[in-house]
Amino acid sequence: MALLNQAFADYIVQIGFTEEGLQQMVQADSVDLSSSLVVLLDGQAVGTALIARRGSASRLAAMALLPTARRCGAGRATMERWVADSRRRQERRLILEVIEQNAPAMRLYEATGFARQRRLVGFAGPTPAGLARVPELAVTSQTEVAAAVSRMHTGEEWPWQISGETLALLPAPTCAYTLDGAWIILQNPAGPTVSIRVLAVTGPERREERAARLLQAVMAGHPAKAWRMPAIWPESLEGWFIRAGLAKQALTQWQMVRELD
Repeated sequence: MALLNQAFADYIVQIGFTEEGLQQMVQADSVDLSSSLVVLLDGQAVGTALIARRGSASRLAAMALLPTARRCGAGRATMERWVADSRRRQERRLILEVIEQNAPAMRLYEATGFARQRRLVGFAGPTPAGLARVPELAVTSQTEVAAAVSRMHTGEEWPWQISGETLALLPAPTCAYTLDGAWIILQNPAGPTVSIRVLAVTGPERREERAARLLQAVMAGHPAKAWRMPAIWPESLEGWFIRAGLAKQALTQWQMVRELD
């Protein structure tokens, strides 16, 4: 954990790991510590790569190097080791997310065979004024939302962090709601800023309208809050949040993929 915090100290966004937070990440994201990597330089630990695994897919959940280990080939060697290990495990698909504004990381991943698949975006804003409570809004469980997300077909695969498998393993505190075939999970609902972990809609009809209606109903039930969806949301579905009154944020990510033969 100390190595992670040191390596991320000058990252493009502020990231701080605690023991509890790291354990929660390992659980929810299916990080396989036995498959994760520690980077050594002259016998000293100078970086780490956390590897998550599900079925035939593997994901780079986090990678960071100390400044002394950068621009000397350590990053490329780490990526190549991940690819080699994945081949030995007979995995077929490697996935990662990278902040679009992090040009050195983008170059590294593209140089090691990863292709941009889609942009992931985030949203934020206060509760819009004038929202009315919706009596039909129903409390549900995180498990029910995870199951609903797993059954849904959006035309594209859900990102790893909002897939049904991840949602089922999210740590408390969370709360979940449903309205008219739409589903939502909130994290830190008692705090001043509420994180929206997933917003999903069953069925093909009026999907954007129903998603925005559910989000606004939840906002009305939690007045005087700030709202945040981190940059893990497919850009193709950004209208769901914009229609509800949240603003798209400048920080974006690319989801990148490498298929293995």
